[in-house]
Amino acid sequence: MGRASTAATGPEPAARRPARAQQRVRVLLVEADPAIAASLAGILENADFDVRIAGSIAAARAADLDAARIALVDLSLPDGSGLLVLRDIAGRRDRGVIMLSTQDSEADRAAGLELGADDVLTPPFPARETVARLRALLRRLEDPDPSMSSIEAADVLLDPQRQRLLGRDGREYRLTGAEAGLLEIMLAAPDRVAERSLVAKRVLGYALQPQQRGVDQFASSLRQKLLRASGGRIRVTAVRGRGYRLVW
Repeated sequence: MGRASTAATGPEPAARRPARAQQRVRVLLVEADPAIAASLAGILENADFDVRIAGSIAAARAADLDAARIALVDLSLPDGSGLLVLRDIAGRRDRGVIMLSTQDSEADRAAGLELGADDVLTPPFPARETVARLRALLRRLEDPDPSMSSIEAADVLLDPQRQRLLGRDGREYRLTGAEAGLLEIMLAAPDRVAERSLVAKRVLGYALQPQQRGVDQFASSLRQKLLRASGGRIRVTAVRGRGYRLVW
């Protein structure tokens, strides 16, 4: 004799309803090398990111760029420089961009940071560090620090919370998340010195290794923007053995 079924008499009590799955963060991976693309996609999928792959500039532009919260962009693509893709999507406060740099020159990486990239990843793309970098970038996108207000120095408005500089010439200079994070740390420090290890941990989300130059790269790009915005009156100077100081 079969077991009697219980008829549904109304909505299931809230306590018994299954929890809604949290929507995964969409990542657009623009990488021409199938092996690298597969490896990175596997790392990110295992960390619960929703990864879409584009192997060229054309494929990246055909993708739904607005649906991707973070883009990883190789600078060497079969139909041109990845800087073209980066220019399409960088500089928006609600989107993050990380360059994938293998055999590219330091000038190319600097150009990417100038265009608005937030960070640079170089091979061999360790899984733990790669995921940490994306999560650190995501935290900056989702939870900007409201405690840091803008200040004026040398006739320039320094506004790390809104990721911008308002120059003496009236122009707005957009900052990447990494540049804004470095500026914020320097402004908050009593002597305006940002320790490289602190910047790496707080801004990039990983412990700094001696050979890594991610901090130096976006410190250089921030220096150039400050010089232009201030007419040379605000500088970022290196402090040997420590990091970078903001001077005006």
